[in-house]
Amino acid sequence: MISFKKIGRFFFLVVVLTLLNPVLTEAQVTADSVQLEYASDTLDLIYYPLKTYLRASSKAIEIGRESREFAATFQDPSRVLYRVPGVSLDNDQNNSISYRGIPPEYVQWSFYGAEIVNPNHLTNAGRISDESSPSSGGVLGIPFDVIHRFSFYGSPASLIAQSSSGSIADFNFSNRSDSFIKLGLLGMEAAIQTEGRFETKAHFRYSFVGLLGDLGVDFDGESIKFYDGFVRTKLNENLSVIVSAGRSTNDRQPAADSSQVKTLQDLYTIRFRSQFFIAGLEHQSANTHHALFYSRSLDEREAIFEQLQGIDQVFEDNQSESEAEKVSYAGSYNWYANNSVLKAIARFGYSLNKFERDGLELTGKNNHAFLGLSWEGVKRYDRVKISFRPELGLQYLFDYSGALRVEPSFYWELNDGNHYITFKASRRYRRQRYTEVDSRDLIASRIDRNDALSLEYRLQVEKHGLIAAVRAYKINHTHPHFAIEHLLYRNSTNWSGPVLDNLWMEGQTNRSKGIEWMLDKSWGKDWHTQINYGLLDVRNVDEEIEGNFDFGYTMNAMLSKLLHFKNGKTMLINMAYHGRGGMVQYLPPENIAWSKIKLGDYKRLDLRLEFGNDKSSWILDIQNVAGFENDAYYYFDAYLDKNLLEKQLGTIPVLSYKRVF
Repeated sequence: MISFKKIGRFFFLVVVLTLLNPVLTEAQVTADSVQLEYASDTLDLIYYPLKTYLRASSKAIEIGRESREFAATFQDPSRVLYRVPGVSLDNDQNNSISYRGIPPEYVQWSFYGAEIVNPNHLTNAGRISDESSPSSGGVLGIPFDVIHRFSFYGSPASLIAQSSSGSIADFNFSNRSDSFIKLGLLGMEAAIQTEGRFETKAHFRYSFVGLLGDLGVDFDGESIKFYDGFVRTKLNENLSVIVSAGRSTNDRQPAADSSQVKTLQDLYTIRFRSQFFIAGLEHQSANTHHALFYSRSLDEREAIFEQLQGIDQVFEDNQSESEAEKVSYAGSYNWYANNSVLKAIARFGYSLNKFERDGLELTGKNNHAFLGLSWEGVKRYDRVKISFRPELGLQYLFDYSGALRVEPSFYWELNDGNHYITFKASRRYRRQRYTEVDSRDLIASRIDRNDALSLEYRLQVEKHGLIAAVRAYKINHTHPHFAIEHLLYRNSTNWSGPVLDNLWMEGQTNRSKGIEWMLDKSWGKDWHTQINYGLLDVRNVDEEIEGNFDFGYTMNAMLSKLLHFKNGKTMLINMAYHGRGGMVQYLPPENIAWSKIKLGDYKRLDLRLEFGNDKSSWILDIQNVAGFENDAYYYFDAYLDKNLLEKQLGTIPVLSYKRVF
């Protein structure tokens, strides 16, 4: 629960903010146009030049290319989200995203609104089970340099985002960019931008540790490689073809002798292979937009037990395979009128998910058709502007019985120039990933539902470079059965078919509610500060137990400074702190009872230094520069016959050099 102590701390921060910023009471009316542009109220996270605008809106968290200058983003826009109120991660070895307490497994990825498979390398990174994740990974396979905009749609969400009971991470790619080479500890990159009739943007990357491994460098018996490519070609002014592909490997050798064996993992030869392929067309004109994409991913893991002299126990070999395939279309058409716009939305999709481990098969074939209408209007009353948008969608989720779902949402905002009051609400559905076990039907209709609403007050004074906001929200997330989803989190050495029957649970409803506060302030063109704090309470209302992602609170603080030198070069300093409460972990039941563990609080201080000019620059990115130790998760080790605590990664420095041509 949210304690009175935390609430008091929250409101103390608000009071301090009010006293220190007299501009809070200053009235300033901006002369904005009455003509409505449909994308005018998106939440932008812009970081250029040295400014960050976190505008709470009805649509999305928008991250521009300049946000790559944030500390410890490692060319991954999803890691920028950790600086946003209500967002945290379950493990800093991967880019898993928990938004307002909803598990990362419920994040879907898309290109221009068309759903795709998980576009991450090393999808086994940071997993308790060491199995692949359907929604996260160690390194994003889509580099920051090809992205024009990265949109994250959380709850409550507009119909503009594809239907999901969790969150949507959507990519929009830039038309033009630089040609460059980049050498660094994360990888070696090269990008080419051509002009002419078939304007092409191409980007290729190969992991630096993979190259060192090819040259014979040993990383304590472990070998990690990844490489990817991205190509976008404009066939004409409106039509583009996009292809992206990547592959990663993670191999681990067993201990050389019994004296080096510390955990069960040291007794296995482990081979992990992961690959993804995405290809499609994107068409955009004045009023219409279409995106059609095919994507496929395949993750394979093999663990072979190696019997060493002096080790009496014998453990089984195991292997698993996870496959996903998607075909998705997203389209829209806009009708503009003075002060209003009507938007028609259509989405169609097919997805196939398979998971097989030691003879147990999980399968899901999901199809959906969605049609929606969104009408947005603006009404001006002297110095007050009111925006409102009712939306209604119909989604047909194909399964054994067929299911038609109504998805409404509503948005209302009052703005008198500097002050904004916003209310939004939505209902969303999602077909669960797996529908069959060992080719046996489970239950005909298995639909997740998300009901959410939020209320926000925001102060925005552009003359003073100030944005301050406070918001409250509530989310009810209902999933009829979740045993299969839970099993994929478990430690692989304990995972077996009979467990499925023991853990099969009936419908559950998780409730998330909280309060978020944010301050974004620019102090001239060279100084910028940002701080946000959120209280959240996540629990299973049916059993009155805490949810896994009931952090209790999240906090971010960021400071940026730009230094100028006489030779025309600059030094960017970005320091960012992220903290949250500990996760809640439920270990597998023994004698029917669940074992609950509350992990320690998580804290991290990151630093980024970038020195150079527009043509060349040196970049030093350091994750966890202060060396904080954080808990990751507990797991059962069969070799030691006890539960062990896995720690998060320590300090990670990444040095790179970039040259633009």
